[in-house]
Amino acid sequence: MRVSPILFAISLAAGSQISGGASEPARIAELQVFLLNSRTGALSGNVLAKDGPELGNVPSGEFASNSTLIVVRIQFAEQAPIPKAQVRLVAVESGAMPFAPAHKKTADRIILDRTIALGAVSTDGNTYVGFWLTGIGCRTITLKASIVGIKDAAPRTEVLPIACYE
Repeated sequence: MRVSPILFAISLAAGSQISGGASEPARIAELQVFLLNSRTGALSGNVLAKDGPELGNVPSGEFASNSTLIVVRIQFAEQAPIPKAQVRLVAVESGAMPFAPAHKKTADRIILDRTIALGAVSTDGNTYVGFWLTGIGCRTITLKASIVGIKDAAPRTEVLPIACYE
């Protein structure tokens, strides 16, 4: 029996779709960042959203804040077993201190390095872990979230470009 090259190619493609690499069992789907207004106690909208508040003059501006709630959303693949795992968040403050002489070099500073166990998972496969970041100022903050205890789970990095103008 002779198989046409086109049918052979289609069968190979279909087979690779079925047996190809399985999706990751869990992934960091999203980071959300909310500033706590020091004057009112209200949380801002998600500063990482497209329409989120700007990050200029954070300590003293209109939405004055010196602390931040960071929410990490972990999403599990459909029918994936829920392992005992943890989320690690590392926050690094970097960049020049505002109003410092241009020649003064400022070292990066780890302002948070914390690992928290995963909580209950919703029926749609999501679980959320919150981290509290205090003492934010006028320097850029890089957030790196990773899942500990799940092999090959990719980390996720977001940058908060905080700056002061006055």
